[in-house]
Amino acid sequence: MLKKIFILLIIFNIFLQAVDVEKTNTLVTLTEEEQEYLDNKPYLSVMNLTDFQPFNYREDNHPIGYTIDVVNLMGKYLNKEIRYIDKTWAEQLNMLHDGTLDIIPHLAINERRKEFVDYTSFSHITFLIGFGTNKENKLNSIKDLFGKKLAVVKMSYLEDHIKKNFPEIELYSVKTRQEAVQAVATNKAFAVVDNIPTLNYFIQEKWLTNFKIVTVNNLGLPLETKMPMGVKKGERLLKSILEKTDHAIPLAEINKLYTKWVNIESKKTFNNSLTKEEKEYLQKKKKILMCVLPDWLPFEQIDQNGKHKGIGADFMKIISKDIDTPIELLPTKEWSESLNNIRQRKCDILPVSMEIPSRKESMNFTKPYVTEPFVIATKSDKFFIKNEKELSNKKIGIVKNYAFIDVLKSRNPLIQIINVENTKDGLEKVRSGELFGYIDAMPTIGYAIQQYSMLDLKVAGKLDFDITISIASRNDEPLLNSIMQKALDDIDEDQRRTLVGHWISIKVAQEFDYTMLWKISGVFLVVLFGILYKNRAVNLLNKKIVLANKAIKEQQEMVDKYVLILSTDLDGIITHVNKAYLNEIGFSASELVGQTHSLMRHPDMTKAFFDNLWERLEADNFWSGEVKNLTKDREEIWFSMNIEPIFANNKKIGYRSISQNITDKKTLERFSITDQLTKLYNRHYLEKAFLIEIERSKRYKTHLSLLLIDIDYFKSVNDTYGHDVGDETLKIVAQILQKSVRKTDVVGRWGGEEFIIITPNTTISQAQILAEKIRLAVESYEFKTIKHTTISLGVSEYMIDDTKERFVQKADIVLYQAKKNGRNKVEIFK
Repeated sequence: MLKKIFILLIIFNIFLQAVDVEKTNTLVTLTEEEQEYLDNKPYLSVMNLTDFQPFNYREDNHPIGYTIDVVNLMGKYLNKEIRYIDKTWAEQLNMLHDGTLDIIPHLAINERRKEFVDYTSFSHITFLIGFGTNKENKLNSIKDLFGKKLAVVKMSYLEDHIKKNFPEIELYSVKTRQEAVQAVATNKAFAVVDNIPTLNYFIQEKWLTNFKIVTVNNLGLPLETKMPMGVKKGERLLKSILEKTDHAIPLAEINKLYTKWVNIESKKTFNNSLTKEEKEYLQKKKKILMCVLPDWLPFEQIDQNGKHKGIGADFMKIISKDIDTPIELLPTKEWSESLNNIRQRKCDILPVSMEIPSRKESMNFTKPYVTEPFVIATKSDKFFIKNEKELSNKKIGIVKNYAFIDVLKSRNPLIQIINVENTKDGLEKVRSGELFGYIDAMPTIGYAIQQYSMLDLKVAGKLDFDITISIASRNDEPLLNSIMQKALDDIDEDQRRTLVGHWISIKVAQEFDYTMLWKISGVFLVVLFGILYKNRAVNLLNKKIVLANKAIKEQQEMVDKYVLILSTDLDGIITHVNKAYLNEIGFSASELVGQTHSLMRHPDMTKAFFDNLWERLEADNFWSGEVKNLTKDREEIWFSMNIEPIFANNKKIGYRSISQNITDKKTLERFSITDQLTKLYNRHYLEKAFLIEIERSKRYKTHLSLLLIDIDYFKSVNDTYGHDVGDETLKIVAQILQKSVRKTDVVGRWGGEEFIIITPNTTISQAQILAEKIRLAVESYEFKTIKHTTISLGVSEYMIDDTKERFVQKADIVLYQAKKNGRNKVEIFK
């Protein structure tokens, strides 16, 4: 008997070692010297500022911003912890000088700093110098500031330059940018000088409607200043590591972050989608009042300072800026009070609300913008709950007045529902034994368990229905609902994931519970010593093992039902597929096991895509991305996929992928960026494509050209033959354009009968050749009804000082010239 116990202990010891093994890999190729340098540093310390919005600042004592996201991404690629230092600009500059700070992520180059700073060869920020002042003030030249107060941040390079070169200007030096902007708003200073995106941020955040931003050309500084990263002089290894990391990160990832934080075009684009009636409604409304759920993090909460926080709050901030209208909080103490307020028209919207029949009498609802599963939390010693039917005659806590109480009662009337005040109250009653379980959305329970360290609780099961979060609005003002829906539609899927992910960091994986593991191990030790006195303890141990095995089996069954898992050997031969994966793909296990992924491969997925995937995996790195497959019925299906190596005895034996079906999401994405008539990209997508391609052209100093195309005499086609023939003409011209370009070119419908082609890495002479080729293709095509038509084209090339508007305007100017010169012509902007 004693021998069996020792064997079991040895097995547990081996398992403990196995689950603690953690393989660290970077996604950057470093030299041995660089890797050793990195290994010897427990973390990298990085500057964090209070108010360099939208790049590097703090909100609720957390570092956020474009630069913060870039540095976090670099830390992920290096598999290295990043720690942000919260001190003043002057203090952190001294810390870099002394070697107690590793990195300043954005630092303007000047001769004084070169004495103690080495700069990276790359920069992610360009400082755009602008002046903010009241709209009625005249500010066209630096001389307009002579004898006036100019607000500026202390110890900035702008303060140094102006103090040295323009003693006629009285400097009003402050610690923060927010103070500088506030000085102008309160007439303590005539103007403020700083970075244009930062000034824009404060103008929108503080609703400074009487504020304007101007640039002047005689400041004696370039209007654009690159701001590379800075490290201590002589830190060549760190400088090299940062440069290699920047090179390893795909440009698309950086552009995605830039668009998220510095997309100045977004508000203008969104406002164009509002109808005249909607714009007039907002102008008359002036502000929108919201009531909220006072205590339901991570979705929303009113904190002790009366501030709205959570997922709903973050969405409201973006929507408020998009619609250019303040959304203000009307505080309440309970959810029932918020519901009564909107019914009595004391407030206009509920940012976080479920659509149920009883509310439709007084409210309209947007389409859901967050969907999460309902789960039940119990003590760790309870068995897994498969569905709500297993909760009959059990006391289950739910926050009072929550919408899903009615849903749950209708599905199982035998559940004893107990009202609780909030999530914390419900979970504490589970811990005390007063309740069997507490039901809420998974993020809410996960957040509370982590926040209050309730480690003796667990998520014991997922119910068969989800919570869907919408924005509710008063139904006596229906325009408000259409405005909210358009604002939500303008927030793309990546940005939504980022907003939700900021609050929800629940790791979902098939892992062993360490707490339970140590408990069971402790039981084994007690049994080991107790066996010397009485052998009856062995029976107790066996019972515990049976219970543990049953719990593990039920957990595995849950994973097999809901998590899509596929495993292969090192050659990509499928060795295992679970039920959840088979249900989605339509094949049987016998049809897939022994085959390669090519059986499901969609023809759109290129060889280069899979070559890159395998290259990453063969280096023992994980791979994460989206893959388009085919089901057994040859229908398109999209998976969001994470792949990691499988190890046995420290030897890699294969790969395991965990996937999620995102086909519906991809379909919605395609509709949101596609013109439904021509199937080309729509104007919304083209606006974003311009930002990405212009930034790429600036960064790599490559050519970028543009073709603006208009169908000649198109109105007469509609008038003579009808709109059906006009639509058919538009579709055929779109097909000709699509067939005439490269895969790297972007083709879209700009509006009406106008089209745009963005051509990266293309000079204006090369673009002229392409334009002539397209013109001849359309001219020679024989249409079914109208027989023939022609097009006129304007061609321009991007110049470094061009804005997006100027780039398009140049093409529009020469397109007009082509029309004026008789149509069916190509004109280029010289």
